[in-house]
Amino acid sequence: MTVKIVRLKSGEDIISDVKEVYLKENEEKIAALQFEDPFSVALEQDAASMFTEGTPIKVSNPKVHMISWIPLSSSRTVYVEPAEVVCAYDPHAAVLEQYQRILEAINGRGNDLGGGAVDESLSFEDSFVEASGSVSDWEGD
Repeated sequence: MTVKIVRLKSGEDIISDVKEVYLKENEEKIAALQFEDPFSVALEQDAASMFTEGTPIKVSNPKVHMISWIPLSSSRTVYVEPAEVVCAYDPHAAVLEQYQRILEAINGRGNDLGGGAVDESLSFEDSFVEASGSVSDWEGD
């Protein structure tokens, strides 16, 4: 699994298992990027609160929210045109751990979303709210 955070031209940040898809006729040209289990990622703080008089300040323990990027799709896979991607980078270890906990809860594996049994009565979105946590501090296949 190659988990990356991908910034799209739209300004959205998406965390996903990212793979490159090539054309059969031309295996050197990337036809699309495959996002498996994509989630939109956002910090709770707004950009203005991260600066003091134009100087960046360190934000301690920002809250990271993850919401399913394609909640109405019947598939957990989506293909994105490479031209829509601005950049891709490795997520912070705590963000990666939060993403993996969400996937484990969805797949019915692992402990749960935070310490007890997974509450099956939670709505799809409520399960992600429970998995939200704090953070302290592309390569293709």
